[in-house]
Amino acid sequence: MRFSGVFLAALIGISIPGFVLADEPQNKSTRLGQQEAHAGFADKTINWANGKGASYYAPNGTMLVKYFGVGGTLEGKWKISEDGVLCLKLRKWYKEEYYCNWAVYRNGDRVSTYDIAKKKKIMTPAKDFSDGNAL
Repeated sequence: MRFSGVFLAALIGISIPGFVLADEPQNKSTRLGQQEAHAGFADKTINWANGKGASYYAPNGTMLVKYFGVGGTLEGKWKISEDGVLCLKLRKWYKEEYYCNWAVYRNGDRVSTYDIAKKKKIMTPAKDFSDGNAL
């Protein structure tokens, strides 16, 4: 089953205000390394901007995804690669492999991911992140 980039962005908890770039962000955004990016997601629940779900990223690399309207909670894994790319492993969509596709950036109080495959920058306000498992 294939899902759109919008769904995948929602799955990882990234809001989509329609801000798209053709190239990776440069301006004031700073690309985060492995440790900084991991700290930005670890023990955080990210509420999807579309209101259809949320994702929790446990510090040990496990992940819970609640997609409202579908029912239940999906379990998976997440990690940040050595070069600071967010990787997801959700059996329902990615089988048994990690899908590494989102470079992580910070600009002030906003975190952005750069969708490498689709060449899109997606911004998330800090208020969409909450500490702990809020699912």
